This record gives sequence, C-alpha cells and structure tokens, in this order.
Amino acid sequence: MVQSYSGRFHHKRVSAWRKLAAAAGVGAVLLGLGIAVSRPLGPAQIPVVQADSRPLRLRPKDPGGLRVRGLDLLIEGAHEQAVSLAPPPEEPALTAIRAQDAESSDAPAFDETEAAPALLGAATGPKS
Repeated sequence: MVQSYSGRFHHKRVSAWRKLAAAAGVGAVLLGLGIAVSRPLGPAQIPVVQADSRPLRLRPKDPGGLRVRGLDLLIEGAHEQAVSLAPPPEEPALTAIRAQDAESSDAPAFDETEAAPALLGAATGPKS
C-alpha cells in the first residue's frame, strides 16, 4: 500500500519542526555554557569593609533651630482653660456600697463546719 502525498508531506513537516526545536535547544545549552565559562570564577579582589571616614555628627550652620512664623502669637484664652483629654475618674458611691453590705450581712451566713462533712462524704463516696 502506498501512502498518499498528503500523509508524506505531514510526516516531513513534523520531523522538520522537531529538528528545528532540537537545534534551538542545543544552541541554547551551548550559549549558556559559553557564558558560564567566559566569566571569572572568583572575584578579582577581596572586598574590604572599612569604617566611614566622615564625622558622625556635624554642628548645624544655624544653631537656632527651625523658625516657625507666628510662634510668638498667643491664642486668646489658651492659658485660662485647662486641657482635659479624658473625663475624670468615677467616684465610688459609698452610700450604695454600705447599703449593699448591710443587706448581705442580714442574710444567713454560710456555716463551713456543717457543709464540710457533707462535701467530704460526696467526694469520697458513700460509706460502707
């Protein structure tokens, strides 16, 4: 059986693309190797770290500082009012606290001696 013309053409075209891709890949690898080999392996000189020779602090040319316009002007009433950033702390209501204490002292006190045996018995289990 003889292949048709279109089948042979398709087969040749695919193999041509494969050959072109393989040649491009080999060329890229060779280019990469050429660049890697052409560079020197180590630095030309050993880097030396030195301290900065300039002074750490300099005196300003004008030691008066920043001059702001209107600094000498007083805001009207600024010294008369006190500045408050937060409300004052709450004062405890002593009468309410004393009334609550009086109510709690009228209630029967918890007797620890009566409750202790019952609590111990519940914790250890029933006596046999």
